[in-house]
Amino acid sequence: MTLTTRRVTGPALLPNGGAPSAGKITCRLRGWDREAGTLVLPFAAVSYITEGIVDFALWVPALGERYVVEEGAAYPALTYDLTIEARSAADGALEKVTYRVAAPSGSGDLVFADLLAAGDVVEPDLPGALAQAQAAAASAAGSALSADQSAQIADQKAREADLSATAAATFDPAKFQPINAFLSGLAETGEIVTPSPSGAAVLTGTVAEGRAALELGEMALLDLADLVAAIAAQTGTTAKWQDVSAARVAGTAYQNDTGHPLDINTRLSVGTGRNFEISEDGVSWQPIAWSGTVEAMNINVTIPPGNYYRVLTSYSPGQWMERR
Repeated sequence: MTLTTRRVTGPALLPNGGAPSAGKITCRLRGWDREAGTLVLPFAAVSYITEGIVDFALWVPALGERYVVEEGAAYPALTYDLTIEARSAADGALEKVTYRVAAPSGSGDLVFADLLAAGDVVEPDLPGALAQAQAAAASAAGSALSADQSAQIADQKAREADLSATAAATFDPAKFQPINAFLSGLAETGEIVTPSPSGAAVLTGTVAEGRAALELGEMALLDLADLVAAIAAQTGTTAKWQDVSAARVAGTAYQNDTGHPLDINTRLSVGTGRNFEISEDGVSWQPIAWSGTVEAMNINVTIPPGNYYRVLTSYSPGQWMERR
């Protein structure tokens, strides 16, 4: 389905037909859809009512694609939960109501009242893809399988195992892009933000850079335990304090190669010019602590991943601890 945007403007009316003095209108997609190989996720388009007027934009299907036919029934391709929450200009009472509306196809500005004119959308009770798959699996399990059917299932299981192994081997957390949860709304400056295709809530970067495309049935699930372990490794939450005193020599630069922020605890003994320095590239150094001829210095510092650190002049630490 091809997606575009339509601007929605005009007076905002309360359920009783009265005019609001202040409030907001929220339109939230009821489900995700696919657009040109990417996923458009459910989002909220928020419009604040200014002097009784609203102005926001919605993702809508292109002209002629407003309805999808499934099992002989036509239903809206995209639907929104539209919530009006505002105070009445007449008595100041707070009113809130939610409608289910179809995303209007086509192009051009749309009057807000026309969005509600059709009333609540009634979605047919159609079984989803998962429910259909589960029903088919239950039916198959209760039937006697022929030799050919058993062979096909074995081949399918082998294929799924291969795909799962491939997905696990090629998974790269760095290729997951942030999701922009809002397509429109009111910026802190008061300026209305107009949505654009680049502002869509989109996931990119994984399938296109691996195989040409994975069919929906071929997508392998990411194991939750593996995901938690990957996050822990990146953030250093599983790191332990280690005594590395014997491996640290004055004047030698060391790099944080742990892949996560590295906590260091040590002590600079009394002595002129005994500096603790850090560097992003191992070339340009910045002292962050130093001891003098009278006083020693305790050091507690966190080194970013990939950065360098060192202690200058002759120095033998009594204890040098790192959280690795």
